[in-house]
Amino acid sequence: MKLYHGTSVAAAKRAIKMGLLPRSNHSGKTNWLENPSHPDCVYLTNTYAAYFAINSVPEKVNTKAKGPQCAIIEIDTDKLDTFYMVPDEDALEQAQRGQDNIQGDMFQRTEIYRNNMDQYVGTDAWETSLAVLGNCAYMGDIPPEAISKVIWLRCTDMPNVTLAAMDAAITLQNFMFAGNQHRAIIGAIMDDPDYSKFSGIIPVEYHTYTHYREQARKAVTIEEYCA
Repeated sequence: MKLYHGTSVAAAKRAIKMGLLPRSNHSGKTNWLENPSHPDCVYLTNTYAAYFAINSVPEKVNTKAKGPQCAIIEIDTDKLDTFYMVPDEDALEQAQRGQDNIQGDMFQRTEIYRNNMDQYVGTDAWETSLAVLGNCAYMGDIPPEAISKVIWLRCTDMPNVTLAAMDAAITLQNFMFAGNQHRAIIGAIMDDPDYSKFSGIIPVEYHTYTHYREQARKAVTIEEYCA
């Protein structure tokens, strides 16, 4: 299985040499201050990679400078010990609303699930997480050997693709109705000619997908690795 991690240029360059490391193993910083990630996990997605990548672009980025502005890292899960794959805490919180006995608002409930993610190690809950939200996580370091591709993006050179990717809310409803739209964005970025795989409740229009592919070709550089 191929999963993706959207990130900054600096983090992608580091990952090529050192692998993808959880926050606790490097800077400790997060882009999501109100809802930080688990410090010992690397988050992966089959749907929202472009959204997460674009969110890593600095607010004061020089749009006239040459070179990539963010990156998507492709991970080959066959190179990982799936024993350490765990669900995304957002999937746990949202899927269990009204069914568990956890009190509090969304942020408080999510924090409780996040703090107890180690209990899902060794289960197949991560696959359910992918199925309902498109996201999961890996508890521990992802080695460089598991990286099969790094996709370098210039967001300003593919404005329609960027705007479409940013139109996301990481919710069960967004995934249900628009998940195929966001998977199509990844497909376009990867120049995947198989348009048929992105069918869903709200279809991806063929001319839109073709336009995304054409625009992405001007803004994307793909480096393949021997994963």
